[in-house]
Amino acid sequence: MHFLNFGQNQPTYPVTFAEILKNASTKSSLLKRNKYQQLHLKQLWHRWKKQYLLDLRTAHSVKNPETHPELKVDDVVLVEENTKNKFLWKLGKIERTLPGRDNKTRCYESKD
Repeated sequence: MHFLNFGQNQPTYPVTFAEILKNASTKSSLLKRNKYQQLHLKQLWHRWKKQYLLDLRTAHSVKNPETHPELKVDDVVLVEENTKNKFLWKLGKIERTLPGRDNKTRCYESKD
């Protein structure tokens, strides 16, 4: 269930402006409406803090397994160029791997 639906399967849509004008507003109906809106605002804020922010935290804390194989010397790669279509990028060949402080390769030297 999405946190904005407030327990409903289908979202409800507001009444048309003509229907609002047709119904006369009294002080008591306006106060009741204000109380109703404040309640929904409070519920929205509560759900946003409890559900959405927790979902974000768990989504970012998941350790993704390495989905890309580690590149090695003599592998053929695409050399990115910002001004061209991907299909027009040049091919390059990895000449040397450059490991970082954690011994994971994060940079490569290639020959176009």
